[in-house]
Amino acid sequence: MHSLFQIVVSLFIFSAQNPPPDWVKWKKESQESFDKKLSAPTATHHIYISDKAGSTFIDMSGKYPRFSKDCKNCEIQLTTGADQKITLVDKKYNTKIEILVDQEVMIPKRENLFVTSFHAKEKNEYRFFIHDLSQKDLSQKRKRNFFAYDPDWKVKGRMKWLKPSKKVTIQRSDGSTKEVDHFAQLEFVLAGQKQTLAIYNFMENDSYKDIPMALLIFRDLSNGKKTYGAGRFLNLQFDRKLGEVKDGEELNVDFNFTYNPPCAVSTGYHCPLPRDLLNTEVLAGESFTKLCYYQGNLTGLLSRDFDHLSASSGQSVIFLYFH
Repeated sequence: MHSLFQIVVSLFIFSAQNPPPDWVKWKKESQESFDKKLSAPTATHHIYISDKAGSTFIDMSGKYPRFSKDCKNCEIQLTTGADQKITLVDKKYNTKIEILVDQEVMIPKRENLFVTSFHAKEKNEYRFFIHDLSQKDLSQKRKRNFFAYDPDWKVKGRMKWLKPSKKVTIQRSDGSTKEVDHFAQLEFVLAGQKQTLAIYNFMENDSYKDIPMALLIFRDLSNGKKTYGAGRFLNLQFDRKLGEVKDGEELNVDFNFTYNPPCAVSTGYHCPLPRDLLNTEVLAGESFTKLCYYQGNLTGLLSRDFDHLSASSGQSVIFLYFH
């Protein structure tokens, strides 16, 4: 007869060797998203400019290409007009092209440089990304590592709506801040401890209520050791619109689906830095390795100066990651 301990161990081994199909699919798609020609690892900077009449330059003088609204010596310029046309001019090669929204465009005669654009209609702005395929460490940035699936990191949580919601200021990885609504929180037990994670509205309006998902951002005690120092993200999925989830309703929370923010591999984003710290090591989901330490104050320090910038405990310790 098998002991209870043997049965538990056998079930654990079986779960690790036979993870749920949806997790296997998620892991595969996560890696495939980084394998695409233009993806988070290839982006080096982004900018918002007016969709009526705006202008920005591409500064090639630093380690990575960056957008700059004031650059006298820059050779490449992007402009938008009232007719919603986007024009790119390269003085060095005397080229001029039109860019279509939601398409990727290679800058002529600069085969490793691409521009992608998206129309943020609610803000009357275009969002541009510059991609550099000549980065020396790009192949390493594209690689994603994950912990083996562990069913112990799947727990039950309860949704708690806050009435009224609270305005809070979120710091971001580029030194900027954003005011968001803290409208709900998730309460659960993890590793034998009661935990709470805030749920924020990162959108410009109340349309978040129509989406069957909520974004959780958090830090835990594994950050800077086995996982990304600035914390990680988790998409909390629902079978209906978020606004239809009732106060006190029980939900499944699977930390095996935790992933790194794009700032872990790119200077092209400004990711929100989590305010919540889980008082345990969450060794689930996406991992992160190879780091050294830099002691300093995050305020005013821009991720543009480093390959990988993150904050671990509080805002006084910064982790720089090198692949």
